[in-house]
Amino acid sequence: MRTRLLVVVTAALFLSLLLLGGLVVTHALESRDPFYGTFANEEMSPQKWVTFPGGFKSYVLMSDTLPADEGTEHIVARWTDSEGNIWYRTQATMGKRKLLTLVKISKPGTAREFTANEVVDFSRDDFPTTFPRAGSYIWYRLPGPKNN
Repeated sequence: MRTRLLVVVTAALFLSLLLLGGLVVTHALESRDPFYGTFANEEMSPQKWVTFPGGFKSYVLMSDTLPADEGTEHIVARWTDSEGNIWYRTQATMGKRKLLTLVKISKPGTAREFTANEVVDFSRDDFPTTFPRAGSYIWYRLPGPKNN
């Protein structure tokens, strides 16, 4: 009986360590994705957009230190087009708002184009498919240690 209990406890500990290790590796790889970083454009409002695994913060002015908005975000789909641009569909929340987004990161990783559809819940597949003239944003990656 003690042997069986020891085997079960050992297996549970091993699985826990394996799962935890997988999460750490996934997070490390995820944080290097070109989706994440600091992007800015003085001609847009907000002027600065910061993304990190699990969320984002937006700043009205590039010089602001406190975000105007922040929320959660996770990538639902990721693909690369024939020109080398990386596309993403994400689900994001900002307060009570729920957004389905389309994001394009340019091939060199220097530009981020963004548009979103506000939805009641995430059960609908109502992601944007194009970037309309009104309601689209373009920011450019700022240099810095978080953007490598």
